[in-house]
Amino acid sequence: MSKYVIALFSGLLFSLGFSPFNFLFLTIVSLSSFLFLLEKSSSLRESFLISFIFGIGVWSIGISWVIVSIYYHGNVSLIVSVLITSLFIVLLSLYKSLVGIIYFKLKKNFIFNALVLFPFAWVFVETLRGFLFSGFPWLLLGISITNSPLSGFLPIFGSSGSSIILCIISALLVITFNLKRSNKLSKYQINKIRMISGSFLIILVSTPPLLLNKISWTEEIGKQKVSIYQPNLTLEEKWSYEGIAETRNLLNKALLVAENRELIIFPETAFISNETSRESFFKSLEDLLSKKEIYLITGILGTKGEARTNTLHGYGLAKGTYDKVKLVPFGEYVPFLDIFGNFLNFIGINITNMQPGYEYKTLKIGKYVVSPTICYEIAFESIVLETASISNLFITLSNDTWFGDSIGPYQHLEISQARAIEHERAVLRSTNSGISAIINEKGEIQDKIGIFEDKSLNHTVSIREGTTPYSYFKRYPLYLYLLLIFMYLYQNNRTNVTK
Repeated sequence: MSKYVIALFSGLLFSLGFSPFNFLFLTIVSLSSFLFLLEKSSSLRESFLISFIFGIGVWSIGISWVIVSIYYHGNVSLIVSVLITSLFIVLLSLYKSLVGIIYFKLKKNFIFNALVLFPFAWVFVETLRGFLFSGFPWLLLGISITNSPLSGFLPIFGSSGSSIILCIISALLVITFNLKRSNKLSKYQINKIRMISGSFLIILVSTPPLLLNKISWTEEIGKQKVSIYQPNLTLEEKWSYEGIAETRNLLNKALLVAENRELIIFPETAFISNETSRESFFKSLEDLLSKKEIYLITGILGTKGEARTNTLHGYGLAKGTYDKVKLVPFGEYVPFLDIFGNFLNFIGINITNMQPGYEYKTLKIGKYVVSPTICYEIAFESIVLETASISNLFITLSNDTWFGDSIGPYQHLEISQARAIEHERAVLRSTNSGISAIINEKGEIQDKIGIFEDKSLNHTVSIREGTTPYSYFKRYPLYLYLLLIFMYLYQNNRTNVTK
């Protein structure tokens, strides 16, 4: 079988380790196959092509949900939707090509390549993808352990650090089962290396379920009654007068059945009427909010001067406002407007530029601090880290209606679970049409509302304080790891050149 066919097939396996599939072993097999192919590549061109084709496989499944939003909600033809999605897949696959280039240019002996160079190249490129061109940290390798026995690595290393661990596990698999005899190594040495490699593999795989998963890094300081509402409006309904009225009626009903000091959450941009109309509506609810001492947090369509903002706001006894900082390119704003604006208008996609917020803020519910994120901000580790250590609870609002009943909402939910585990905080996720969920501090889903369901969730969640190692040290150990490996590779390469 051609190495390029194997690369494509391996790439297709990669996304199956993520939700909703959760076959982590297939992602590890995918990585091991990719490493094996890179090691066997004999030229820079071959290494580039293997990595690029591997990337095509990864993203063809991994971001298949993109075409749903473009075709069904972007009002463009199927052909144009396929072309745009294909272009996005190609661009993301170039990141994987960079992994292949780094590996080929710097590879030495196989043990070093597998255990040092491969994890470095993979995580360096993942980190680059997280911030370059506004960032797209989707399908980070480490997220795949969220619903697995290996999730205990997350509160120590975070998802990016856990990517290193998975690369090493994949490398140990290749060394253990595919290390070949060479002129430099005797059969005895090969067997010894395989035995050591296998032992380390067993230790890495068994440590989280036997030890790490049992550790509580934070402590409970209270309980909070919570209700999450999912209106399940189509995009057309949501942005209509009927949709506005329906959402207001739903809130009225929610307040009538709410208990004293209950936290009620509505999704992203749940209330989209103009500021005067919206504030008049909430003012009419003030007596009820005060009488029952209700904490209400909801998404609104805010304003900043003449511009619109995607805002999360607290009403009643909930205090604070947060304007979304990390806007979605080509969704909430057009980057390089002079270049892309006319093209998007030509193909029939009209995007209203929104104004981003300037800082990451927290909200208050009584004496507790809430760390908010809106939509795909939850995918950025660095954003959550801004306020995680000073917060007691996470709230994330989204509108995944754009992606229909695809794998996108499931992947988005899994990312929220990972954030819960990383910081040992409950995550309250409210979406317009699913998947809304209440996630405990161990990343377990206590309750959820499926896609396209009009329901509410009622639960009591743990309010916690304290920090996990990842919350405390943040991403600095990751940056130090990348810097030290880079310095070693640079110095080693210079030494080899001067010899």
